[in-house]
Amino acid sequence: MLQTPPKKNLKIKLLVFKMPSEYSIANIFFVVVFLFCFSIVETIAQKVYEPWRRYEKTSQIEFGIGTSNYLGDIHPIDNIYSYQSSIRWNTSLSYIKQITPFYSLKIAFSWVRLAGDDYVFTKNQVSKTDNFDINFLRNLSFRNDLKEVSYVSIINLKSGFFARNFKNRPQMIPYFLLGTSLIKHQPLAREIYTQTIGLGEWRKINVSQSKRNIAFAIPTGIGLKGRVSEKFDLNFELNYHFVFTDNLDDIIGRPFPKNELIGNTDFTNRSTEKFTANNGFNRTNLYNIVAQRQGFSFFNGLGTNLFPTIGYPNTTPERGDKKNDSFLMISVKVQYYLSKRDRCKY
Repeated sequence: MLQTPPKKNLKIKLLVFKMPSEYSIANIFFVVVFLFCFSIVETIAQKVYEPWRRYEKTSQIEFGIGTSNYLGDIHPIDNIYSYQSSIRWNTSLSYIKQITPFYSLKIAFSWVRLAGDDYVFTKNQVSKTDNFDINFLRNLSFRNDLKEVSYVSIINLKSGFFARNFKNRPQMIPYFLLGTSLIKHQPLAREIYTQTIGLGEWRKINVSQSKRNIAFAIPTGIGLKGRVSEKFDLNFELNYHFVFTDNLDDIIGRPFPKNELIGNTDFTNRSTEKFTANNGFNRTNLYNIVAQRQGFSFFNGLGTNLFPTIGYPNTTPERGDKKNDSFLMISVKVQYYLSKRDRCKY
């Protein structure tokens, strides 16, 4: 049977919450004033010291220059000679907004020159292996100036913290980047080289019959940022672009179209050209090395054109592969930090 607790226990509990009689109005006032003053001091302390601890968003202007390498049907990505024979240049101008110590966004405009040449790529290889005989006989070349607008996320692998004092930046910050970009391009090729005139003019080419010269790309890469001075950084960046097109070089995975093998004004088949279009090198000696391996007739060097060995009407591999093109950029970039807005310290 349950019993009711004694009433004195209830009185004791109530006495715990009853204010002692010795507390006067003066004492209560003193406590309230003390708490109020303490809150004011705490607020002032936060205004004085907190801005030096709190991260503040910053903005930077960036200028970069460097090299570029085309990777595609002429210069495959898995061959070391591709990175030696296709080196060109790139330049860029960017605006960067640092959102957090680890994350920033960048909008950039880049001008990238790409180039490829079957002869330049194969001249040091055809005497050692027959793996690139078709590339040598194809004898295609191009140049393409890309205009790119990109939107890139940059993630620091080390905190890039700094508040109002720019000197708070770390000495070195590794980072990686990933984004999207829009590229406008137009492949060009030189007209046939002649001994009397020399190098031909650059002409627009569209053997692939592409109706668009706009392409999407995914830039991704890594970099290292180094502090130079209070408001300058120097970056070293490796940036690979996967492009959603196979037309940067105007070579796609289709058979050679029908056209005459002499006087190829539309550049569909340049295998019979005796001299390289970009530099005027005589292809006769290397042609005969390939011809001996493939069972073709030797060329005695007296004619103005080599024998037709690839392309229509011969049954040969397609003009190119079916893989998308890409390119690699290696850049040195200078960053300048824009002045932060002024705030009262107190």
